[in-house]
Amino acid sequence: MLNDLTPDSETIASELDQDLIQGKLAASLILHNEGVTLTDLHPVGAAKISGVHLDVISHGEHITSQTKIIVTEIEGNRVVVEKINAD
Repeated sequence: MLNDLTPDSETIASELDQDLIQGKLAASLILHNEGVTLTDLHPVGAAKISGVHLDVISHGEHITSQTKIIVTEIEGNRVVVEKINAD
C-alpha cells in the first residue's frame, strides 16, 4: 500500500476515517483547511485536503488543476472551496 501522507495529514486522515458516519464528513475536521486541486474544477472536481481525496465544488468559478484552495463551506455532503490568492 502506497502512503503519500505527511505525519500531520496522517493524523487528520485517521481522524477523518473515524468520523466518517454513513458517508458524511465531520465538517469541523476539514473546514478552513487548505489543499490542492487534483483536477480542473468546472466548478466540480477533485482535490486533496488534509491528505484525503475529496470531490469538491467552487462557487461557479473555474479553478485549474494543481491550484491551492481552502475549504470555505460544508453544505451537507458538498465541500465548497475557493482559490487561495497569492499575495
